[in-house]
Amino acid sequence: MIHDSLDPLARGLKAARLAAGLSFRDAADQIGCSISSVYDWETGKSCPSAERLGKLADAYRVSVDILMGRTPPRATKGRAT
Repeated sequence: MIHDSLDPLARGLKAARLAAGLSFRDAADQIGCSISSVYDWETGKSCPSAERLGKLADAYRVSVDILMGRTPPRATKGRAT
């Protein structure tokens, strides 16, 4: 593993790929990389480049923030000021 901070990214990549219903091969074909690269990113052995991260987000139909384990801020309805 490269660094503990990669864990959310590795988990996010795997969860998004599975949610998109894609195999390792499908994901690799869609973004133009090897199957082993997709596997390595999901297991934390390596990290995708910024360009590849964007392609992964597009292929999985999620935001890069979601892949990185970040959640969008919630709207605060009815909050008194």
